Amino acid sequence: MQFKPPLVLPAVNVINWVNEKKDIRLRAAVDLPSGLGDESDKIAFRADFTYATGIAKSPLFNFKNSKFVGRVRYLDIGFFDNYVKTGNGNFVLTLKVLDSLRGLRNPISDKRSYGHLFVIGGSRFMPGAIQMSVIAALRSGVGLVTAFVPESVYAAFAAVIPEAMWVPWPETPNGGLTVEGFHLLKNKLGRATALIAGPGMGTEEETQFIVQRIVKEISLPLVLDADALQLTSIKLAHERSDDWGRVIITPHHGEFNRISQSNSIDIDQKTLFEFCRKNNLITLLKGPITRICDASHIIYNTFGGPLLARGGSGDILCGLIGSMLARPGVQPLEAVCRAEVLHGMAADRLARNRGHVAVQTTEILDYLAIVLRQ
Repeated sequence: MQFKPPLVLPAVNVINWVNEKKDIRLRAAVDLPSGLGDESDKIAFRADFTYATGIAKSPLFNFKNSKFVGRVRYLDIGFFDNYVKTGNGNFVLTLKVLDSLRGLRNPISDKRSYGHLFVIGGSRFMPGAIQMSVIAALRSGVGLVTAFVPESVYAAFAAVIPEAMWVPWPETPNGGLTVEGFHLLKNKLGRATALIAGPGMGTEEETQFIVQRIVKEISLPLVLDADALQLTSIKLAHERSDDWGRVIITPHHGEFNRISQSNSIDIDQKTLFEFCRKNNLITLLKGPITRICDASHIIYNTFGGPLLARGGSGDILCGLIGSMLARPGVQPLEAVCRAEVLHGMAADRLARNRGHVAVQTTEILDYLAIVLRQ
């Protein structure tokens, strides 16, 4: 079910929400807050929520206006399909991007029909991240998951998540993955349809050399996340064959500044385009409004929100992207968009039921099925 706001009173741009004995007053704007747009006022209205319909106005997605627009919500009234146009020629995602996941599965199918995802990462001192990625992939419909993890944590992981196939990997004295184990990955590659590298992996030099070899040598659709987002590996993405497909990366603002060697407070459209084009990447730039860039367009996602500002939410998103990417015939940009909406909508549903504060990140996983059954 799409989020439906209470009655909006445009004359005062205010909504009253009553929560038990407290009167919570939230300010909402429709289309644009007063004072923004072509004829901006010196003093603009500060909204907690802005509800856009039709073509979403480009000032909603301008970083300098974020304190005025609050959380952006697009109300889909049926004008567009999977993507909504914005005033600057880009797009906003709608719930329709999930339609292909909501129908009945083909009765003539088996587990191989839905892809085989390889996940490589984890370390002795950061074991949780890769577990969350694997569970997210399993819960979002991929047919098979094989995870390569340090041998010291392999048995515990296999006991907790028996649906995945766990491969023990030789580890460094500090509990990371060693180059010595790369043959384990190479020997099984014929089974895989997509690969994730990074969750909980750590930044040891030897471990990072594994990521570099993956980017250079493995011709699978590839997602680099978390600790795999290092400058050397990013530069290697440009050298991959076009037949392999572009690498997908999932940085937040700080990680993007590091791998793009900038220190910008606001990452503008031109910077994002040039970075993706130069390095042959699809970038999912996480933030209050996530931006997905394929070097040709920027696609905004307004689902999700501050509930996701906690450790582990990116690991879940990474697993969802890998699950979508592993399915035969799915294009990388389509996979990213599906995963992003599913992730954001699950977070929205959790926030409505439990609030933003007293929740755990892994509770998002319980709402994936609810979103797809709406």
